Amino acid sequence: MHYTINNLKALIDELIKNSLVYAPKRVNKTTTLYGSIASFEEYDNEVLLTNTTAKGIIYSQSERLFDIKKKVDGVGLTEEDGLRKTIIFGCRPCDARGFSLLDKLFDWDNYKDEYYFRKRDNTTVISISCGQPEITCFCNSFKDGGPEASVGSDLLLTLIKDRYLVDVVTDKGKRIVEDYPSYVQQIAEGELKKKNEGRMPEKINMEAIKQRLDDSFESTYWDTFHLPCLKCGVCTFVCPTCYCFDITEKEFDHTCGERDRT
Repeated sequence: MHYTINNLKALIDELIKNSLVYAPKRVNKTTTLYGSIASFEEYDNEVLLTNTTAKGIIYSQSERLFDIKKKVDGVGLTEEDGLRKTIIFGCRPCDARGFSLLDKLFDWDNYKDEYYFRKRDNTTVISISCGQPEITCFCNSFKDGGPEASVGSDLLLTLIKDRYLVDVVTDKGKRIVEDYPSYVQQIAEGELKKKNEGRMPEKINMEAIKQRLDDSFESTYWDTFHLPCLKCGVCTFVCPTCYCFDITEKEFDHTCGERDRT
């Protein structure tokens, strides 16, 4: 099945009526970031990757976990509620795969991070495969990776000529197709060839990475990175799989405060 380009535009505009839709948005000539869109026309469909990943939509750079208020009989905690249904549109497979790794991190045998999964479960990821990967991309070096990988996505769209081929990956993706059936069209098997070869380089030898790092540990090349470093920590936020955080508690007066994760 597939969406024509016009049908996809109409679908996204329809989803915006009932959901908070995030997509790559052009900020200036050199910067494209994820932001909420009011129509499909705000979506930047020319950029390969945004300056920051989609991670921040679900795993925020800073978020309030709950409010604290002193009561007569103790302390009361109030958590955020009423989250809107959220859709991430135009996500690349490498960013979407990052969510699958965060899912494992925040769901241990005896612990599940309710704050992360409250947003994750409320979010549908509609990814678009990469038709022209950069020569610096290396997603094909990982198991189940590549410019058309579906791990972490709910729907994966692949642009073939003048339409988007649809891969339904999860139940959340299936609901999008079933809830808006008038936008999707069926195609005969074999009518469209799916593969977009792009310009992927040779696969990286993952087994050799550790030895190469050991051999280059004292290299002066690292000076070009650590000397200008301001220790701002933004690299942790930009990376689609970094998860480091700190917990802080703010006291506004003697009766109330909040706990934040940053």
